[in-house]
Amino acid sequence: MLAVSAASAADCDRGCLEDFVTRYLDAMVAHNPAALPLADTVRFTENSQPMKPGEGLWKDASKVRPYRLDILDVREGIAATQVVMEEAGSPVLLVARLKVAGGKITEIETMVTRSQKEGAIFSFDALETPRKEMTFAPDRSRLPSRAEAIRLAEFYPAGLKVGSFVDVNAPFARDAYRIENGRITAGQIRAGPGCARAGCENIKTQRIIKHPAITYRVAAVDEDLGIVLLQMNFGDTGSYGPGNALYVWEAFKVYGGEIHAVEAFMRVMPATAGWAGSEGGYETASREEEMRLKLLVLCASLFLAALPAAAHHSFATEFDTSKPITLEGVVTGVDWVNPHVYFYVDVSDDEGHVVNWKCETRGPNGLQRMGWRKDSLKKGDRVIVHGFSAKDASHMVDGRKVTLADGRKILSGKND
Repeated sequence: MLAVSAASAADCDRGCLEDFVTRYLDAMVAHNPAALPLADTVRFTENSQPMKPGEGLWKDASKVRPYRLDILDVREGIAATQVVMEEAGSPVLLVARLKVAGGKITEIETMVTRSQKEGAIFSFDALETPRKEMTFAPDRSRLPSRAEAIRLAEFYPAGLKVGSFVDVNAPFARDAYRIENGRITAGQIRAGPGCARAGCENIKTQRIIKHPAITYRVAAVDEDLGIVLLQMNFGDTGSYGPGNALYVWEAFKVYGGEIHAVEAFMRVMPATAGWAGSEGGYETASREEEMRLKLLVLCASLFLAALPAAAHHSFATEFDTSKPITLEGVVTGVDWVNPHVYFYVDVSDDEGHVVNWKCETRGPNGLQRMGWRKDSLKKGDRVIVHGFSAKDASHMVDGRKVTLADGRKILSGKND
């Protein structure tokens, strides 16, 4: 059982919020909004259109499928869920955000995607059941504070705004993946297929277009699971028809200072849509969130300008020359980024246990001067790595000398 966050709302803990989601979905299938404890002033929207409970998907909801990912924000009394349902027997993607106060539901915000035309992507390959990467509870020592969790997730819209996750130095974990409307669009999930588009193996270096008009808001923060849910309006990029934008409810798994997974439900809607306010207006990003996004982009620009001086660390601060090490294994990936290129090697110990090692080398320019190309080292290559162990005893080495199985040396020299 998950411990309840220290700042839990007094009237509804995790179990209570989860129960509200279950009751809401059951009431939809039963077509009976009267079964819910709704506030007299409850506000309900579907795809940004104000409705009465019982309308929209409520009319023909017929089943709740096994895929259901709850994001429970105890501090704010918000229960959000990404769930696969059936409408008159056909599968649909539903995002629901419920605001609970005083034992009653005061807000219901939903987005329903019914087809590929509506969602740009519409697949159920990765939506059989929630993935353990999202549902497991990290050790509390690795969980960020609420503010830090939000800050980590905000690198994502900052990268979309400038058209590069590398330029904002988004803190993706090496094995980070992204699933959008049931399709893997970046990285590779365990025991499953990888993404199909060229260059999508690495979510950080994957090519993306600029989204200069992107706005977002923080919809929920699950402080116990380390999940931040952002509701984003990608803005009119000219990709989805005149005046349209992609609206995305993106759940980020964050812990240990990194983004480990991204799972999203999305839909094409008019670029001016949003959570309808009580006075008929639209709520997108708050002024505070817009300022944070601008600050992230500014900091990224300063980071890149100062990269050679500030981001490059010395060998002596990271590695121990008294601890030489030799690794032999198979390359699982390469990150061709500044200020250091990294590659990763699966190494088996004497008992057959496999450990993935992170090997640090020079930066791209330094490697190119030594004759190393971006494709010199590829996933699946068997290599022998000679170097020095990290001072912190982590599975990281200074990749000082690398030899392929056929004897060719593709890298040798000091990693300054």
